[in-house]
Amino acid sequence: MTHPGVPGQSAPFRLWTLDISCETRDGVRVVAVSGRIGVTSAPRLAAVLTEEVQGGHARILVTLDRVEYTSSAGLLALQKAAARAREQGVGFALSGLSEPVRLAFELSGVLSEFTIET
Repeated sequence: MTHPGVPGQSAPFRLWTLDISCETRDGVRVVAVSGRIGVTSAPRLAAVLTEEVQGGHARILVTLDRVEYTSSAGLLALQKAAARAREQGVGFALSGLSEPVRLAFELSGVLSEFTIET
């Protein structure tokens, strides 16, 4: 399943595109995110993560190695998804935090709320 950025938008908007793809690898649901997570794209990320958490998967891994930037809206979407996953007994982890994304997690004080896989 792929959730591409919004086609046909002007060039400045395309700079803020977010691509999300989902697949199952060795029993783990992998949600691969790339691009920039800002106030306009965070709701789409939240919707995909909600769908995946409710999809009956035992474990979800969100890969962020191709994410260039996240705003507080992106952090909140990930926090809410992780909380929903915990409530439903679904394993939820992040991997591949680029330096700017890791810095956003650290500065906001939420890094310790997540399981980070290397």
